[in-house]
Amino acid sequence: MPSSDGTIEWGDLLSSRRRVLISLVLIESSDGEPIDVGELATEVARLESQTSGPVDKDHRQSVYTTSTQYHLPKLDAANIVSYDATTVAPGENLRRFYSLAVLLPGSEIESRPLSP
Repeated sequence: MPSSDGTIEWGDLLSSRRRVLISLVLIESSDGEPIDVGELATEVARLESQTSGPVDKDHRQSVYTTSTQYHLPKLDAANIVSYDATTVAPGENLRRFYSLAVLLPGSEIESRPLSP
């Protein structure tokens, strides 16, 4: 979140693996366009479960709830995403956030080439 002087507290934002996975999903699947919050939650749950098959309903609901109540508003405040009640779109700081997440020592997020 931006501090009172307008700077972003990157450490706090990067402290949540789920927020990093949200950025990964947006970069890989949105093509810059808004995506449905439910679709985002499903993809984040799939990454957390490390499965390509169906996602457990309770896990998906947990991702949806914590994302809409906590993670997405925090990412929106830092202009990492643009979030309203039904959709999420990339914000101007999304690629910077993702790049920092990949560079963190011990990061589980695999560096992937980003399109321009």
